[in-house]
Amino acid sequence: AVHNRRRPEDHKRYIVVASAVALGAAVFRILLVTVGPNDWNVPAGILLTNVAIAARILRDRVIAGRVHKVYWIGITACLAVEVLFIALPHTPAGQALSRLLAAIGAQAGFLYP
Repeated sequence: AVHNRRRPEDHKRYIVVASAVALGAAVFRILLVTVGPNDWNVPAGILLTNVAIAARILRDRVIAGRVHKVYWIGITACLAVEVLFIALPHTPAGQALSRLLAAIGAQAGFLYP
């Protein structure tokens, strides 16, 4: 988004996609606090990201008659990451990545007093 700030039609759409992605973690936390832990909190947090971007895709289609390329890039990237989040943890590579991130987190713990 910063790179495209001189092109407002691109910039605002990048900001929308980035905001939608950030909503996933917020929705997960809100659900965790309001309804407690359950099996659908994580999928709901992930799904809301896609719904927010899909709503903007629909808006572009209705108002402009076409969907802007930034939304196609954003929804494709989100779906790719979500597939990895679902598939990767159950593989040796995913478990190794989890251990690596846990080790990094343990070393960076001093940043969070």
